Amino acid sequence: MVYSPRPADILFCLEIPFTSHGRLAAWLRRAMPQRRFGAWPDDGLGPEDLPGRILAGECGYRVYHTLPRKPVYLTALADPLRRLAAAYAAVRSDPVHPLYDASPGEFLRSEFACEWIHDRQVRQLVDSPDADLPPTVQLEIAGVRLDEFAFFALADRWAESAILFGRTFGVEPPAVDNDPPWSAQASAWQGLEDEIRQLNPLDTALLEVARRVFEARLAGGAAEAHAALVGPASDAVVRPVSPPARGASPTSLGRSTLRVPLHEDDLLLFVHVPKTGGLSLISLLDDRYPFRRILPLHSVVHPSVVDTFPQEQFDRFRLARGHFLFGPYDGSLYRRLAQNPVLATMLREPVARSLSSLLHTLRRPELAVRIKHIQVRESRPGAQSRLPRLKAGEVWSALGSLLDNPRHAHHLRNRQTQFVVGAVRPLSPELGTITDLSDQAMLELALERLEQMAFVGLTERYPESLLLMAHTFGWPAPSFMPRLNVSQPLDEAGPMPDDLRARLEELTQIDRRLYDWARELFEARWAALLREVGPGEAPVPALSLRTPATMRLQRALWGMLHVLQQFRIRWLTRGSLLDRALQWVTGRWLMV
Repeated sequence: MVYSPRPADILFCLEIPFTSHGRLAAWLRRAMPQRRFGAWPDDGLGPEDLPGRILAGECGYRVYHTLPRKPVYLTALADPLRRLAAAYAAVRSDPVHPLYDASPGEFLRSEFACEWIHDRQVRQLVDSPDADLPPTVQLEIAGVRLDEFAFFALADRWAESAILFGRTFGVEPPAVDNDPPWSAQASAWQGLEDEIRQLNPLDTALLEVARRVFEARLAGGAAEAHAALVGPASDAVVRPVSPPARGASPTSLGRSTLRVPLHEDDLLLFVHVPKTGGLSLISLLDDRYPFRRILPLHSVVHPSVVDTFPQEQFDRFRLARGHFLFGPYDGSLYRRLAQNPVLATMLREPVARSLSSLLHTLRRPELAVRIKHIQVRESRPGAQSRLPRLKAGEVWSALGSLLDNPRHAHHLRNRQTQFVVGAVRPLSPELGTITDLSDQAMLELALERLEQMAFVGLTERYPESLLLMAHTFGWPAPSFMPRLNVSQPLDEAGPMPDDLRARLEELTQIDRRLYDWARELFEARWAALLREVGPGEAPVPALSLRTPATMRLQRALWGMLHVLQQFRIRWLTRGSLLDRALQWVTGRWLMV
């Protein structure tokens, strides 16, 4: 897959000691001379200086806490034996080092090797604040990192890594210097191979998977083969793993600054979790972009749908919003649109969201309106809606019957976590979700993704969320709050039965933990907004619930243009005068 960094992307070389990692930064500097280079951390660089740079440092994955936006990662991996030999050679070249006279066996068991060698690669890739994270979960997360990283090299295959580097970034493969003869270094470690594997069970397992992914990338397959990661053997010695030192203390915002200015070439991707008020927010996002800059899809049912668009059209899109499980295995957007977009989403209290989703399945369509490329239902002040053919006392039993359907139940199971994590692993063909990651790994990945998102709003704090979004991206504060696709209240149905609530809570246990953490993140960012706005400012102005007349007129125009488009495609002769005229109109406004 060709990776085309956008001008504002931060390229971060995550340096793992004793892997000859310095080559990656040198390759990037030669391939992209227009980008400035800096070692990280660097106190002399402010947040405004970092976009567009190449950075390198011996940091953990969560270095994004110290940056204004999530970087594009690169790294180099090496076999534990090779890293040990390189570290031992470095120590033997320094007569004042305390381990200068140590034998290979003594060096292997030293505190120095424990800190800098043993399972260091997995520790830096995972970089979890939870020191008690089970080894199997660490391996799951490290395996996801391999697919997320734009590029990783293998220290024992630098020549092939150079070829893959050139192919990934669309440049000439860099020249590769000859390494010292490996056989001379490896001979000193004969007889210690089993002990090395026992002291490095996580790195050993990671390297096996990394080689398979590397081979798949080198072969240029459409989908990178990714075998399931397995934990260390039951008789292996699993050393307690703690996170490596980070470049700087993480902030509660998930990044170094609250504001995320959108550059000209940035792509904003709004992950629309169903029934979180996303369509209402999308109507405001669409107002910020012209038709030509908006991806005219709200969901991708099959990659062939995306393939109907020419690549030059994709290159012009600056906003994508919809029910997207975004990631390396989505089969479409990641490959054609962007690999490192600016992400945003909305979350909702899990039981309330699940209930709204069930009601959405039952209710009849309401008034249809159109917001640019999407047809939705609008809730006007004072409007009434009702469930079809259901009395008040039958609502809860009908919802319970829906939960008895395994497919409905599965699509409610931790649905928000699934959308936040995205397609970081292959999706189940039958269910369309990830089924081969543990719950703990899914939660860890979801928490990281929320930190990396430029904006995370809450349905229960909708007015504040709109203001936080505007402040984050530097937009004017909204004057009205649209209400689209709103579920009806259930006041007449009475309180929810305890058994139904218990079933919904069981289906959303991870979502509950994710939502609780998202509230803390939201409060931290909201507090930062209040500090930046200053005392005496009214942070939450009254937002009108009625859509302005100009907006209603625009939506009517958009709906009419869509009708013209369908009329031209179905009924007009291609190439006729009227066909060419309507093609110009619809192509001008609807980007078709």
